[in-house]
Amino acid sequence: MKPNTLNLLNSVGTPSLHPDATRCVVSVTRPDYDSDAAVGQLWEVPLDSRSPRRITRGFRDTAPKFSPDGAVIAFLRASQGGKPQLFIVDSGGGEPRQLSDQPLGVSDFEWSPGSGHIVFSARVPQDGRYGTVDGVAAGQEDPRLITGYKYQMNGVGYTGDKRIQLFLLDVPVLGEEPYIKPVGRAARSAEEPASGEFPSAKQLTDADADHSAPRFDAEGSRIIFSAALEPDSATSLRS
Repeated sequence: MKPNTLNLLNSVGTPSLHPDATRCVVSVTRPDYDSDAAVGQLWEVPLDSRSPRRITRGFRDTAPKFSPDGAVIAFLRASQGGKPQLFIVDSGGGEPRQLSDQPLGVSDFEWSPGSGHIVFSARVPQDGRYGTVDGVAAGQEDPRLITGYKYQMNGVGYTGDKRIQLFLLDVPVLGEEPYIKPVGRAARSAEEPASGEFPSAKQLTDADADHSAPRFDAEGSRIIFSAALEPDSATSLRS
C-alpha cells in the first residue's frame, strides 16, 4: 500500500432503512490523503436494481437516521477542523439545515416516535474552558486538580469539565423561510425572531456525569438513557 491509495479505503456505516423498506441511507467515510483527515458523505442505496447515489456533499457526514415517518433524514456533519453538528435534510433531497451549534459538537441523537422531536447528547464545557471565553487559549486556562484515574481508560481523556448532557429540540419545518441575520437598526431591535439561526434546544440533564445513549419510549413521552450517578462511580465501573 502507498500513501495515495489510502483514499480507496471506504468504510460503510450503519444503514438506516426507510419505513417503506424500499431504500436505505448510509455514510461512506474514507481517509483523505490530501487533507490529512477522514472525510465522507451520505449515500442512498435503493433495495432494487438501481445504483446507489451520493446525496450529500459535506466534509464529513455520518450517522444518518430516517425520521419514523420517512420524510426527513437527520445526520451529523463536521466541517474541516470543526465539531460534528446535527443537520436534517428532506429524504427526497435538498439543502441540509443545521439544527445545533454545540461548542464541543453532538455525539448521538434519536428521533421521537412522532418525528416531531429529536433528543441529542453533547458535551457541555465548564465556563472558562475549551474556548468558552474569547482570548483564553487552552494553555491559559486555570489548572485542573485530578484525583482519579478512570479518565485514563475512556479513550477520551479528562471529561470532568465537559460532561455529556442531553438536549431536546422541536424539529423545524424544512420548507419554512430561512433565517436571515438582521443588520443595522433591525439588529439593535428586540424584535429579532426568537428562533434565530438555530432552533432552541432545551437542556434536560445537568448532573456531574456523562448521560449517554438517549432513546424515546414507545409513546414518546419519556427518554431513557444511561449515566453513572452513584456516589462512588468515579472508582467503579457501574452505570
